[in-house]
Amino acid sequence: DREDRIQLHLIAILYATKNDFDARGLEIGLQALRELDCHLPSNPGLFYIARELFKIRRLIKKVGKDRIGNLPPARNEKVKGIVDIITALLPNAYNNKENLQFAFTMKICELTLRYGIFPVSGLGFMMLAAVSIIRLGDFALGISLGKTALDLTEKYGTPREKYIVNFLYG
Repeated sequence: DREDRIQLHLIAILYATKNDFDARGLEIGLQALRELDCHLPSNPGLFYIARELFKIRRLIKKVGKDRIGNLPPARNEKVKGIVDIITALLPNAYNNKENLQFAFTMKICELTLRYGIFPVSGLGFMMLAAVSIIRLGDFALGISLGKTALDLTEKYGTPREKYIVNFLYG
């Protein structure tokens, strides 16, 4: 069953991550995502990142920056599994493949805007805010996304996400 397979993939990812951020964890996770019909490149290039950023900006405009915090909690179990796998992959991607970490962050934001709020939605938007400011120089968008991230995390985040988001915002 799909939920059992997701749990098995999560265990394998966490084991590889604990084992000095072994890159095999990323391979396992990307394969798990493909099994859930979520196809992300293992080495996203500039074109992929630009296209995904454009998609997210379009979704933010459609939803409304000020209304993101009012989205309902996500209910789709398959999509929750995708987000769980991406969340497990973030530390490994941070240590091994920066562009893949950014792709994961954008996917969390995209899925939030399409399906509703996840406990890690605030973290996704905070990381997108940081990239908007640091890499793109878009301070207005970054500050707005940062405030959205704080709001989402306060309402829906776990204590872990709250600590991380507040640290990053500071």
